[in-house]
Amino acid sequence: MTASHLFIYGSLAPGAPNEHVLAPLGGTWQRGSITGSLDEHVWGAGMGFPGYRPSGDDTIDGWLLRSDALDGAWGELDEFEGAEYRRIEVDCLLDDGSRVRTWVYSLA
Repeated sequence: MTASHLFIYGSLAPGAPNEHVLAPLGGTWQRGSITGSLDEHVWGAGMGFPGYRPSGDDTIDGWLLRSDALDGAWGELDEFEGAEYRRIEVDCLLDDGSRVRTWVYSLA
């Protein structure tokens, strides 16, 4: 697994309210999807940002960030997401048909 990948499905995505958190990291963005489910019963759901769970077989569309700067930012990102989330590895299907192993924040 390359630590320089992060799948984003919510408020950290380009154009979303918290995009400023990842902006300093630079890198490239690519559309993609992961499999699981979105939980509408978490605090962020009321703002349009449900929480991800790896169980389930729904397709979750989002963005893959590739950035070498992620290696030095995990502690800050983990703190930003808080105790309600944990970082886990998943497979991401990119829009070009390729697959990549990536990190994603899942409900704890």
